[in-house]
Amino acid sequence: MGIGNFTKEKEWNHDLLVTIVGQLLVLVISFAVNKILAVRYTNEEYAVYGILRRLASVVTYVSLMAMGIAVPKYLAEYKEKKDDVTYSLFHISSLSIVGISTIIVSILVYGFRDSASVFFLNPLLHSVGRQLQIER
Repeated sequence: MGIGNFTKEKEWNHDLLVTIVGQLLVLVISFAVNKILAVRYTNEEYAVYGILRRLASVVTYVSLMAMGIAVPKYLAEYKEKKDDVTYSLFHISSLSIVGISTIIVSILVYGFRDSASVFFLNPLLHSVGRQLQIER
């Protein structure tokens, strides 16, 4: 085993350890926050929180446009090849795309906030309101 392999293996082990510790911290903090929320709020309020959390994750995924999957792969490849120009272009273009898509999604969410809140937060009221409009 050469010295180069030993240092790469040591870096890999360090990255693995940091990833595992980070994931465990996120797990423990998420558990603690959910436990506090479940004890403090009623079932209906906790259900609203769950719906909003899922909605936020969907909006985040859409605004990122799967950049969290593609960009790290290509950035790592071009950094390894020492292609600084392409590496910089990937940084600039990915940040621009994420910024623009975040602004667009934010405008859409803000523009449709009333109808979205009725649709996502109170489906029963939404369906009853439609039935009342149909009957009139």
